[in-house]
Amino acid sequence: MSDSLEERLLALVNASNYRANKPRVLAKRLDLTTEERVDLRRLIKKLVKAGKLEYGKNHLVYPKVATTIPETAATPETTTTAETEPGPKSAAGRSFLLTIDKSKRSLL
Repeated sequence: MSDSLEERLLALVNASNYRANKPRVLAKRLDLTTEERVDLRRLIKKLVKAGKLEYGKNHLVYPKVATTIPETAATPETTTTAETEPGPKSAAGRSFLLTIDKSKRSLL
């Protein structure tokens, strides 16, 4: 497997206009010979294990998407604590559960 094939594949998959394709379609887009297609499949498996590519449904090849959580989403200051209290009953006799924000409890 040549590094140039890896570079060409990653450039194709990471392009902004890339749509997920199967390895056979990728081989056609890269103008590979029959022998090189075998190398391409092995390269894709290697890159999936390395975390640079992902397999999707029906063996579609996707670029690896970074899954990071922004710091502001995980800070305790932004989370609210709430408690639940039994609410009024409906005409059918079912009760509802009310969620009350503790920080706004003094207003009630």
